[in-house]
Amino acid sequence: LPLIGVAAFGTCSAAEAERARLDALLLATTRALAGGVEREVAQARALLDVLAASTSLNEGEFLAFDAQARRGIPPPLSVALVDAAGRFRINTHIPRDERVLAGLSLVRPDFIARVLEDDAVVVSELFRGALGRYVVSVARPVEVNGERLSLVVAVPGERFGEILRQQRLPPQWVAAILDAGGHVVARTRSEEEFIGRPATRPILDLL
Repeated sequence: LPLIGVAAFGTCSAAEAERARLDALLLATTRALAGGVEREVAQARALLDVLAASTSLNEGEFLAFDAQARRGIPPPLSVALVDAAGRFRINTHIPRDERVLAGLSLVRPDFIARVLEDDAVVVSELFRGALGRYVVSVARPVEVNGERLSLVVAVPGERFGEILRQQRLPPQWVAAILDAGGHVVARTRSEEEFIGRPATRPILDLL
């Protein structure tokens, strides 16, 4: 009986040690993911500040501003200038062609309305843009020739997937990055199946 007791105590101690190790790994991973996402958003905010100070933008020279943005924006990010109705004035993700731009409209005009109303930098939830790709947009209002427009830096959803993969998580783990609305932005398994969908109810209840 004493030997059985010692063996049971040893197993329990090992289980507690493993649980503590996994808890520490989980906490470190969560912090690393949060830091990666924050850096991505901070980069977009910094780009917005630089672009908003552009002389060509402030003078309403949209073609010149488009060329400047294309030279200065690091891939895979893109820059757009959007009016209150959700129409693009420029979009560096597509060829510079006014006929193409005229046929496009932002899928989430409510986001643009929020940017203009809040008069602040706003980060969107994940959404499928006008060209069909999933993006998270960071935007701020600008005024050009008396017209209020939204200056937008679009971060493709796959960029967040790269941040997740960089953590080199154990293969048996399932991890995801969610937006403020609880939608899956990136996932370690079956990402194509889950991206853009709401997380499961137990996860949503924790948000």
